[in-house]
Amino acid sequence: MKKANEVGNSLLSSSIIRRDTSNVLLLTFTFRYGIINHRVKERKIKMTKTIYFDLDGTLADLYNYPDWLPHLRSESVKPFSKAKPLLDMEKFERTLKVLQMKDWKIGIISWLPMGATKKYEDRVRYAKIKWIRKYLPNLKLDEIHLTKYGKDKSFYAQNKHGILFDDNKEIRSSWTGKAYNEKNIENILDMIGWQ
Repeated sequence: MKKANEVGNSLLSSSIIRRDTSNVLLLTFTFRYGIINHRVKERKIKMTKTIYFDLDGTLADLYNYPDWLPHLRSESVKPFSKAKPLLDMEKFERTLKVLQMKDWKIGIISWLPMGATKKYEDRVRYAKIKWIRKYLPNLKLDEIHLTKYGKDKSFYAQNKHGILFDDNKEIRSSWTGKAYNEKNIENILDMIGWQ
């Protein structure tokens, strides 16, 4: 039992908080003129475990696509739709599905091209979604955020303290949770999978 501090109300002399056998909080307020019992169901708050992945340079090999930068400058979506994966995507998808069965949430947070027009951003969004569906066809992602270039990725994440894999060092350093580069994906996921 825990005795709470007086709250300044002259009628309230004390309150006691205790838990009964059915995990219900019993709040007992002792007033000058009587006792009031108040039952409150306790809510269990479950910590959400989330892993976020960047696409370009982390999952998709955008920067090794031939002439990727001239393609972006000419508003071509080819580098986004034709980029090869940087991982064995079948194994990666299986690993993520196992993590989801262990209550992990999986998300993508990726920037759109710098200085892109609205029309080009829309076309790139479509190309990135197509790329995700092509290489992760059996995975239901919990979150997908395809955002303007330069925006703080933690702003879009539902879990601000989740794990992020990103090839950009500046993004990793500004992330509010744990952040790793793309070279650590398989090792970290293997470690998490054993927990």
